[in-house]
Amino acid sequence: MRIVNHTGRDAMQLYLANAGAPLGANRLVRPLADGAALLQRAGPGASCLVDLRLVLADGEEEVRRGHDVCAWPAIVLGNAPPRPAPGGGAPRPPASPERRGPSTKHT
Repeated sequence: MRIVNHTGRDAMQLYLANAGAPLGANRLVRPLADGAALLQRAGPGASCLVDLRLVLADGEEEVRRGHDVCAWPAIVLGNAPPRPAPGGGAPRPPASPERRGPSTKHT
């Protein structure tokens, strides 16, 4: 399987196991930089469903449970860069309450 780090931070530890099994030992021998990918073998007795935990440099974690690597052999962790909107241009983020116009609700 291919594991891609799109978290915006370096990953320091990677744990991977069959779904529901203990995650075992850290599989990274060096940090996995943001935007980098690596190939991992699930190992003997592997099933299609895996659990994965990626520990980032700031201590935050990205977790996936029950990921089907037979159907989806790539696991992308974090937020991928935004894709262009149809017709060109970058997608617009949803309006936050601070950016919305005046309320039209009358009391």
